[in-house]
Amino acid sequence: MSFKRWARRLRKHGFTREDAAVLALGTFGTDQDAGVLGTQFVATYDQPMINHWLTQQASIQSRLAAMQPHLRPPYSRSVALPVVRRPEDILMLSPGAPKLHERAVSYDT
Repeated sequence: MSFKRWARRLRKHGFTREDAAVLALGTFGTDQDAGVLGTQFVATYDQPMINHWLTQQASIQSRLAAMQPHLRPPYSRSVALPVVRRPEDILMLSPGAPKLHERAVSYDT
């Protein structure tokens, strides 16, 4: 299963090309042992996208579960749907995460 194919499948659930691409990247997660870089969270201020994701998530999860046995390692063990929320909501889901701008760097001299 390629990234592009998964993004096309997400588009069939009504996501835009750009949203489907971001969600597809988020789906394949992070596997530190295999050096696969991904994400567990998608942060967005696009509330319609968040709402659509939440309403489609069960159907998308079923589709992902059906394809998972056909994936090659390392994706066969690290694939999972991302959490799609507003940035401030993700911070509440991640205990110990810095607050927005908590570690902001100033370039003023």
